Amino acid sequence: TGFFTSSAADALKIYDGADTSAPLIGTYSGGTSPGIITATNAAGKLTIQFTSDALVQSTGWEADISCTVLDTEPTLAASALNFTSVAGQSLRLNWTNGNGAKRIVIARAGTAVNFVPIDGTDYTANASFGTGTALATNNFVVYKGSGSYVDVTNLLSATAYHFSVYEYSGANTSINYRTTGAVANQTTL
Repeated sequence: TGFFTSSAADALKIYDGADTSAPLIGTYSGGTSPGIITATNAAGKLTIQFTSDALVQSTGWEADISCTVLDTEPTLAASALNFTSVAGQSLRLNWTNGNGAKRIVIARAGTAVNFVPIDGTDYTANASFGTGTALATNNFVVYKGSGSYVDVTNLLSATAYHFSVYEYSGANTSINYRTTGAVANQTTL
């Protein structure tokens, strides 16, 4: 939540595990904050090591630490993506659900979706293209829920749109996405 150390001698190291023999996630110093760090090891542990000298006094660092258990990751992706009601500014994307409790649909104009959802992150969806959560360059969440279709609007005519459907289970910080999504694309009329 705050980070500024003496860049010459003060360093914060974060390890992905129970001690400093675990893989080093990163070394942070000066005004370079680590941002949000998530443990990827099976035990869910992080080790934080801070080294400082007494030469320069800075504001230091402050962090909020929380522990969350992710829900079970779905094992079956959505499938059979197809399009109906294709028009100049809208279309319907249909799919067969996988085995997640819910799913999100990410859309991108012109080229393939190049964003994979991050576990523990809850995204805002809006079927009006360009108004849901913006992810990476021109990737937008157009659907979030337990259904099997979305009517996407606010599209440009004669434009290719690419879609990825990601299954997930859990809510809020326990969301666990299946990171292999079903993909399809369609050009508007």
